[in-house]
Amino acid sequence: MARKTCVALAVLGLLTFASSAFAHDGSLSWDLPTMDQITENHYEDGITWKGYAYVTVKNSTSQAWGDFHFTIVNGPGVTIESSPAPSMTWPSYTYNLTAPNVLDYYFYSQPVQPGTSVTFTFYTDNTANQNAFFGVCGYPTPVPEPGSMLALGSGLFGMAGFLIRRKR
Repeated sequence: MARKTCVALAVLGLLTFASSAFAHDGSLSWDLPTMDQITENHYEDGITWKGYAYVTVKNSTSQAWGDFHFTIVNGPGVTIESSPAPSMTWPSYTYNLTAPNVLDYYFYSQPVQPGTSVTFTFYTDNTANQNAFFGVCGYPTPVPEPGSMLALGSGLFGMAGFLIRRKR
């Protein structure tokens, strides 16, 4: 009985070691004072990078964000996976995986206000090419100002009136 227990513990230990050798979770923390794109390089010392990326971002701008975009750069073969599904710590959002290495989050109904932090989670897979170096790039998009939307709507309304008068 003791021998079976030792064998079971040894197998469990090997499985734990093997899974840690093939998976690596990474955490990034960004404080964004502008809407500019930020890129943080990732270096993995001989381990295939496959695991969760947890990116915590603080909105230090003066504008609310309506969406946030991620791209894996300088790492051919590194992909963002759709399963498990990407998520974020926010009440209402959607996401779109537009390419194997591009992920967009949308949350216009409840924007990320200045001074607020949010954490994005997505799963990456780097087992195909085993790239040691690659970058995670991200940037927000501001929510359009009500004044800009009013000006756009007024312009469209004026254009429609002009076209109707012209037809007469």
